[in-house]
Amino acid sequence: MKYSILALSIISVLTLTACNDNDSDQSSNQPEVPTVPGEGTDSGEAVPEDEVLPKPKQLFAENFENLTALPAGWKVIENNPGTVQVRDGSLYIDGRNHSTQMTTVMLPEHTQQYTDYRVDVEFTYLNANNSGRWGSVIYRANAAQANTTPNPYYQFAIRSAATANNGTEFALRENNQWNVMEAAPYTEDIDPKRTYTATVIVQGNRVRQYLNGALLHDVEMSTQQLQGGIGLSTAGLEMRVDSIKVTEQLEKLPSINNAAVNVQDSGTQASIAPTIIQTVTNKTNLYADRASQWAFTLDAELNLIDQNGQKHSRLQQFLADTQRRTIPLLTIKDEATLNALAAIAETSDLTDISLGSDNEELLRKAHGLVPSARTVLDLSQSSQWGSSREDLQAIVFKTNRSFARIVILPEHLINKPNVAYLQQRLLTVWGQSQANNMQAAAQVLVAGLNGVLTEQSHLYNTVLAAMPHATLLRKPLVVGHRGVPSLEDENTLEGAKKSVELGADAVENDIYITKDNHLVIMHDATVDRTTTSKGLIEEMTLAEVKALKTKDKGYSVPTMAEFFQTFKNNKNVVHFIEIKSSNEKIVPQLKKEIEQYGIQDQVVTISFDTAQIKRMKNILPQYSTGFLTGNVPKTDNILKDVKKLMGVTQSYASTFNPSFGNLRPALLESAKHRGLTFWPWTYRDADSFKRHYVAGVNGLTTDYSQFASNYVVDLKTATTANLKVGQALRLPSTLTTQTGQQLQADANQLIVLSGQQASHRNSGTISYKTAGTAYVIPGYKYNIDGQYAYTIFTQPVKVTVTAP
Repeated sequence: MKYSILALSIISVLTLTACNDNDSDQSSNQPEVPTVPGEGTDSGEAVPEDEVLPKPKQLFAENFENLTALPAGWKVIENNPGTVQVRDGSLYIDGRNHSTQMTTVMLPEHTQQYTDYRVDVEFTYLNANNSGRWGSVIYRANAAQANTTPNPYYQFAIRSAATANNGTEFALRENNQWNVMEAAPYTEDIDPKRTYTATVIVQGNRVRQYLNGALLHDVEMSTQQLQGGIGLSTAGLEMRVDSIKVTEQLEKLPSINNAAVNVQDSGTQASIAPTIIQTVTNKTNLYADRASQWAFTLDAELNLIDQNGQKHSRLQQFLADTQRRTIPLLTIKDEATLNALAAIAETSDLTDISLGSDNEELLRKAHGLVPSARTVLDLSQSSQWGSSREDLQAIVFKTNRSFARIVILPEHLINKPNVAYLQQRLLTVWGQSQANNMQAAAQVLVAGLNGVLTEQSHLYNTVLAAMPHATLLRKPLVVGHRGVPSLEDENTLEGAKKSVELGADAVENDIYITKDNHLVIMHDATVDRTTTSKGLIEEMTLAEVKALKTKDKGYSVPTMAEFFQTFKNNKNVVHFIEIKSSNEKIVPQLKKEIEQYGIQDQVVTISFDTAQIKRMKNILPQYSTGFLTGNVPKTDNILKDVKKLMGVTQSYASTFNPSFGNLRPALLESAKHRGLTFWPWTYRDADSFKRHYVAGVNGLTTDYSQFASNYVVDLKTATTANLKVGQALRLPSTLTTQTGQQLQADANQLIVLSGQQASHRNSGTISYKTAGTAYVIPGYKYNIDGQYAYTIFTQPVKVTVTAP
């Protein structure tokens, strides 16, 4: 029971911040719920028979009976936009004056000294500005000056639409910003006619949050804040509180295992370099090798089998090894193996394993039977695929229909154009390589893969270790947000064309559906903000939409069909279609229009609305999907944050598309080993864009496609060079910018491959003392400005050195 509840809470984390006005209100399935400790059979860890805990003391209680004003010592925050008052035997916190700014009241000052406690609040919501508005229980609030907002504090937030995927939240408020660390749905929306009990239990750095006895959040918080005050808050709604009670929490909450494996890697300075996966053979030294992942075959008895058919250990033993620094990539061949995995799912944590197969149907079953594990479509042994656009599109479709985010390419398909095509359509691309020397390994690395499957991982690790800081082996993609709003009206054809002209690899747009079933491009549910008219766009006909004009430049509001027609012949452009509407008709209509205009290989979809993502998986399963969210988890443990991300992305078989706040290189580096890709939004300041670009983020959604227009993104040199002993090596190169402009320059970075060693040189003036043959990886360091720079590399050059 405890494991299944934890798994569900992981899957439902991270939708929107508490103050985001673009809240998603879609419902989700709810797990079986326990009773609150002390009120039923599930009381956490059992107390040993020889250890009888004393009865917990009641620290505070108030039911507001016979009161006409706030009880003594209660503090109303001075800058509240709303009102706090006592009447008719209840406390009323009316925050409807502002939908995002909080109206807050704090319990008396002595509650700031409480450490371990349980808070029970009886409440309901009477009126709300919209279904996404919320009330909360504040706890562990730092001491503040009289009548001012405490900082920082934690809160248990509950939305009016509590069934939304972010219907309840565990959040930290610090420096006037929200860090929503976990979110989960409740079984029903808050009914004004019913009374509910919100319960928060804090013990040490452990927290449990319940609604009517249903455990919704079982988490950890920072050890820096182990005591603090209690309060109540609302934003955009009126909350009635009938009572509040605070009790000592004497019983220790059980510890939880919520961290991913601390994976070893090559130690490279390259930005989000590919994860290295060692195919285990009878010659593999598992403990000397520094691969991040080990590849085995898994049989129906859950034995790990190497490439030569030798059994190494049982999966359970492997997962239980606390010293382990690797992730298992497990090839599965039959449904019996899946059934065996499903049988141990309650007792073994399977969230950090990868299941690979070339069988599309088997992977789909894996997603259903073992949903916590990620799946990988393994085409490494297939010879049927070529490099044609039709074949690459077929690979995208097969991967997505398998509910996999990761595909393993055979060696003959590993080249830069193929890999870039698949990544632009949101796939994580691994490749299997038979390289047996460093120049061959380097050839694979510069193709830009997200991962390499090899029997000789030491070759790749050696080359990677030689690469300088901020090497970009894979080009970050630029996504024009609603076109290029910094220069043209948003979500217009004119803006989309301008964005592409400035070098955008993809154009993001938002869609709704008209009354007469046409897809139209608009960000808001109403046309009020961006056009000269007013009204709900989904209550208009196509003719009414086409009569609209944008406010600033008088452009027409385009249809999805017009977008498809405009860019159909520009195969370098991908449509990032955000399904903004919750209308059930929108995905079937999107299917119809994609087929009508023959735009199949230029479409991906993204959405905050998980119900729409699920419809995509049912109606258009061949297309990649991105899970939009307003928040990146940020605790004091990167491995815990990564595990939360795995739950979300594996559940929806989608990429992670968050607001860019809280993205850190350490999170990106740890997540890459799990096939996670990041597509953050929305960059409006150049410094943040540059910082994350050189960090190797997969794709950056921006209002300013022009930020990257002049960035150098490709380098080509001759594949051979001849020189005399003592002569300086010079490698003329053709540089290509984000917009396709070509420039001439010498390679200014070189990695020299010699025997079993690779060494980095910071200039293009290498010379050789003796005749012979050598290999060099040419690179180019591009300085964005005085603060930010990155280096790109191309295929190795064979250098023939002769006597003078």
